Amino acid sequence: MTVFVKPTFLQEWQPKDFEDMQRSITRYYAKKSLISVNGKGVITPKTWEGLNELFGLAYTSSSSFAGYWVCNVELSYNGFYNVIGFAIGKDGKHYAVAWDKDEHELIFEL
Repeated sequence: MTVFVKPTFLQEWQPKDFEDMQRSITRYYAKKSLISVNGKGVITPKTWEGLNELFGLAYTSSSSFAGYWVCNVELSYNGFYNVIGFAIGKDGKHYAVAWDKDEHELIFEL
């Protein structure tokens, strides 16, 4: 069951945070089939390298919070939201940040 939350996020990541988030993203998506909208069909990357290449993740930090941001694809979540990035809560948990077509935010734990 997915629980929707509004956590407070870290503003800067340490080296271990990158490793842990990469594991969380890989674990979450490795068993999922992703459908390409550009004619490539079903894509099933199983490694961090494959997912990172597909998503085009870029790390940025700001006064609001730090995160990996999806740059290469529209990454649908439940057909209504697009995952735009991944962030780490001050509680140490890993989250996906998603928006609907009107940019209403949805945050869920990976």
